[in-house]
Amino acid sequence: MRSLLFAASALSGGRPRRLLLWPLLAGLSVFVLSLVILAPALAQFEKSLTTVTEPADQSAPPPPVDSKPSYSVAVGIDDEITEMPAIQSAKVDFLSFSEEYFTQLKTGAVVDEFGTEERTLSPDGARAQVEDGTSVLAVILPKQLTPTVIDDIRAYSAGTLDRAPTYTITIVAGPQALSEDRFVVRKYEDQVMRQAGEYVSNQIRTVAGKLTCDPSGASDCPRSPSETAKAFERPFTTAVEEVSGPAPVDTFTSPSAPAEGMGQPTAQPEPTAAPTAEATDPAAASAEESSHGSPIWFGHTWVPAVLIALGFGAVTVALTASFVVNRAAGLSLVLVGPWRSMRTQRPFPRQALLSVKLLIGVVGVAVLGLVATIAVTGLGFFGVGAFPLLRILAVLCFLTLLAAVLVSIVLTVNDAVGTLFGALAAVAALIWVIAQSGATRAFSLSGSDADLGMVTELLLGQGNRWTVLSYALPTAVGLIFALVLALVVGLTATYVYDRARSTKIDLG
Repeated sequence: MRSLLFAASALSGGRPRRLLLWPLLAGLSVFVLSLVILAPALAQFEKSLTTVTEPADQSAPPPPVDSKPSYSVAVGIDDEITEMPAIQSAKVDFLSFSEEYFTQLKTGAVVDEFGTEERTLSPDGARAQVEDGTSVLAVILPKQLTPTVIDDIRAYSAGTLDRAPTYTITIVAGPQALSEDRFVVRKYEDQVMRQAGEYVSNQIRTVAGKLTCDPSGASDCPRSPSETAKAFERPFTTAVEEVSGPAPVDTFTSPSAPAEGMGQPTAQPEPTAAPTAEATDPAAASAEESSHGSPIWFGHTWVPAVLIALGFGAVTVALTASFVVNRAAGLSLVLVGPWRSMRTQRPFPRQALLSVKLLIGVVGVAVLGLVATIAVTGLGFFGVGAFPLLRILAVLCFLTLLAAVLVSIVLTVNDAVGTLFGALAAVAALIWVIAQSGATRAFSLSGSDADLGMVTELLLGQGNRWTVLSYALPTAVGLIFALVLALVVGLTATYVYDRARSTKIDLG
């Protein structure tokens, strides 16, 4: 460390902060600028796709843009993925009925009178969000639903259960959902939860028709598969639990839209003129709302936008650090290598220069990781689930690790084979971040492959512990492996070059 600080001081003429200032400012500026441009653009693109895919009603004029309120719905899940007979093939599936139920709530049927934005948390976290007014209601699924259902199916097939059990889904409703004769609860239960329940019930019925009391299939069961499947035709019941919370707000009526006309197209052109005029300004609309009428940071595209901006910022830190250090050392700024065009370096070995660049990268990565974490979590203000401090720390570690991988790879390629290839590595890194950011999944709402955006959302509380570990742990291990590999390759390559070409000096 002493020799490294000596090299940094000598390169900067006794002012090592000068080496750090420009890469840090450049990375932060690019991150902020990228986020300011990307967040509204992606939100507007998502909104345009939703508008195109929604069927147009030719029989009546469209309702005013601002006439449909949007509510947050917390979905409490404590379940685990379980092996079971495949629903649509002869193989096996690894499914969570709770996750399947949540997917149907989020992407299935919708309520005509209002919009909803579903988020998964722990059961306690979901209930707490209703009590503090963050969510209008919570849907609490039974604990360990999937393994319990599988065990009950086998037990019923074996004859140890007289009748198939039912599983209660609890609706935790606050004052807002209970107002107007339980308007929000009734509509959401009838139009959204009913469809999700039917979908998962069909899955359970299919699995019950394939499972037997003996996993090996060597013995006959007292009840046939068809009898077992019939017994599990209606596995769910619902119960409403009322909790206290903030006083309800009338979001359906306004002075210009009387209550008796709610949901009906009006014959007067004035009420629709203002919203239509605002809707013609995509930049202003997207800057304030996502495709669901919520702020941008609640939209599906916010996390992908932050990840892409983080990628741009990290790559900028790496390229700027390399430029500043190479310029201070008197190196050519554009090099093609590895060794033929890289002239002998005096008085600093290449490994010392790479170490200085990595030191600058460490500071830049720490700052970018912190800023990106604040953008994603809002330090708890954007609806982080249970144990918010731990989740914010987990997101901080994950985003910092991602930025460190990008910086180390770009610097390693830059110093091992030249700045031209370093620039190509930066472009490749950005393409990878964009592809893995979750933007495609946010637009299609159907992607199932794990990506960086999904891992970030899971760390924020949108999933049970097993799901978080199954996705976050392998991703983190892969990033750590890439980071270590890049550091080893870079330091080894520059060491080999130093032994062959650079002047050996003692840095103290």
